[in-house]
Amino acid sequence: MELKELKLAKTSIKSETATKSITFDKMAEIIEKNGKKGAVFYLDRDNQEKDIKKLEAFFKKKKRAVLVRELHFTMDSKDYIYEVHIL
Repeated sequence: MELKELKLAKTSIKSETATKSITFDKMAEIIEKNGKKGAVFYLDRDNQEKDIKKLEAFFKKKKRAVLVRELHFTMDSKDYIYEVHIL
């Protein structure tokens, strides 16, 4: 499986700065540091759904529980981010 980079969500709706990205391996490092607490990541809506599925598969192979939700922050259906919990 190709290790991808995913775009992190912006910290503000009005932010025009380029979004930062994070690799699956970097996410795994953060989770390992947190131990049983796991981690929560907020990902940009520009990430493709197939890449989110690859992320889920990557961590499930590492025996981690993964929960992915869409968080809508306005009434507009296009205004959302992905919330990813990995334990």
